[in-house]
Amino acid sequence: MNEYRLQPWKREAQEFLAQQLQAYFFGEGSQLPQEFVPPSR
Repeated sequence: MNEYRLQPWKREAQEFLAQQLQAYFFGEGSQLPQEFVPPSR
């Protein structure tokens, strides 16, 4: 957060972080761990 000088209590910073997390975990080139087992419904 410090690299971007974000203030986490502001809505804009929260939205930016959510976008970055989404891209990191689910963006292009991401994949689930081999041990992942989806929860049963």
